[in-house]
Amino acid sequence: MREHKDDILLRYGVAAFEYTFSDRFSGLAELVRYDVKQEPGGSTDGLGFNLLAALNLYRTRRMAFFGAGGLGLADFQRRMPLPDGTHFNFTIHGRLGLKWLLGDRFWLLAAAQYMHLSNANREGEDRNPSFDGFGGYGGLLVRF
Repeated sequence: MREHKDDILLRYGVAAFEYTFSDRFSGLAELVRYDVKQEPGGSTDGLGFNLLAALNLYRTRRMAFFGAGGLGLADFQRRMPLPDGTHFNFTIHGRLGLKWLLGDRFWLLAAAQYMHLSNANREGEDRNPSFDGFGGYGGLLVRF
């Protein structure tokens, strides 16, 4: 996945765990590895954890249109965004996408995602530049 804003390129990989409560509703826990390119100032890496709720808005036997939203935490090696951000940040995520059934347990996912990153003024308003980005989200979902 990647999101881009002005002079920040944010790429990330996700390992997600989904629990299905019903045909329409599920919960996700995600472990995230961030790679950030910032100009000026170089790059930084980070780790994160997200909790999301997902809802199948429309579903057939082999396809589902879904929406998901949730909150997360992110910790970076360097300040994000530079120069006035902080190492530790909160994230908000919103997604709309499609899932296609490939077999008994495998789904292919493709979604558009909005992400907001902020430290919630933990170190004062002048240290809270925040980041809003739009990007793609995709992968393979394996149900157990």
